[in-house]
Amino acid sequence: MNYNKLYYFYIITQSRNLYEAADRLCVSQPALSKTIRDLEDEFHVTLFEHAGRSLKLTAAGEVLRRECSGIFGKEPLLISHMKEAASSETVTLRFGYMLFKELFYLVPAIRHFNSVSHTAKVLSTPYMERADLNQDLLSRRIDIALKIFTQEEILPELDYRIIEETHLALVTKADHPLAGRSSVNLSDLKYEKFIFLGTDERSSEYRFARNWCIQCGFEPDILLSFDWIGAVLMMVQSGLGISILSDLAPLRQMTGLALIPLENAPTVYSALFWRADDNRKALYDFLDFYTHNDIIVRQ
Repeated sequence: MNYNKLYYFYIITQSRNLYEAADRLCVSQPALSKTIRDLEDEFHVTLFEHAGRSLKLTAAGEVLRRECSGIFGKEPLLISHMKEAASSETVTLRFGYMLFKELFYLVPAIRHFNSVSHTAKVLSTPYMERADLNQDLLSRRIDIALKIFTQEEILPELDYRIIEETHLALVTKADHPLAGRSSVNLSDLKYEKFIFLGTDERSSEYRFARNWCIQCGFEPDILLSFDWIGAVLMMVQSGLGISILSDLAPLRQMTGLALIPLENAPTVYSALFWRADDNRKALYDFLDFYTHNDIIVRQ
């Protein structure tokens, strides 16, 4: 049985006019006439009688119309059920994040969201480098990014919600001679040994700190550099050198360190980023949860 021919027959029965049915189906009138002849030959019955320009169903045609109505008349309900099912599907959100102190709030927050959400599940991936995080977000390999940034680094393709605002600062060992000062000018550090975040100029963190030192009149003496911020803090903790970071670094999770404000330091932020053209409800459910949930208490 050809269901396409049955559908054509069903549409003809609604208007009882070949021309109107042909217009609705976007086919020619002769093609519809042939469809009716094919059905009549297949079933060995007459389906329509002509009444002027209109068509009148025969008894056999009425039986077929009722059967077709049961098949095709439920189309709106079928579409509604499919849309309902699609809207209830769980969306997977790919979350990329940089390694800084927000990690200590991120893990329990994602775990709790996944346990209570009926719209989305979040899968997270850590990133060492901000440029890699940006690229994957722009290329849609991830859906949301949690990162540190400055206002000069905002990309027009992305939208964001700021979580925290702070300034770059000097990080030293707790017993360093500078540790007791209320603030320090970066130019006073030109004879110090530095531990940098980021291993070379390809790292935005490394490049930003080095360029700021150069703007303040000196080339920093970089003793060591690491992609992992924990390694930077441990080297500072051991007394090998100082570093330029912010209190977005996980300083409170380590002992023996001091954070000293730097004069005229650039402002840095932590924020959630996503593509501005991504309007999925599941994404905004997670953004609202993460930025407004009382379970996350940042101190």
